[in-house]
Amino acid sequence: MRALLFPFPFLVYANTARAYCLKDNYVGSTFFDKWRWETLDDPTHGRVNYIDKWSAQAGNLSYASSNKFIMRVDANQIVAPGARGRDSVRIISNTAYGDSVTVLDLTHMPVGCATWPAFWTLSQAGPWPKGGEIDVIEGK
Repeated sequence: MRALLFPFPFLVYANTARAYCLKDNYVGSTFFDKWRWETLDDPTHGRVNYIDKWSAQAGNLSYASSNKFIMRVDANQIVAPGARGRDSVRIISNTAYGDSVTVLDLTHMPVGCATWPAFWTLSQAGPWPKGGEIDVIEGK
C-alpha cells in the first residue's frame, strides 16, 4: 500500500514585521481540522476517485497519530472498468499564506507506475491564470 507520511512537525512560519514566527503547527488529530478534503474530478484527467474526509478515515486512507499523518491510495479494491478510478485523497489547506517558510518532514513518498505524489502551493489569488502555484514536490 502506498502512503504519504507526514511526521510532525508540519510548520508554517509567517513573516510578521520582518521576522518569522510560528503561525501554524499541524499536529495529531487536529490535522484533520486544518484541511479540506476535495472530491472533485481530477483536473489532470487521471483515473482517480477523490473521497471525503470521513470516507478516507473509514477506509484507513487517512489517519493521524500524535506524531504523523498518513494519506494513501486504496490498493486493495479492484476498480471496475467504468468506475471513476481508485479511491485516493486530495487535500487543500483552509488557510492561505503570504510570505512564509513551510517545513515538511516526509518519511515516505509513493513511487511507481500510476502514482503522482505532489506537494504544492497556490498564491492567495488562486490558481493560474489569476495566480500561480509553486510545485515543491511533484513526481510522475
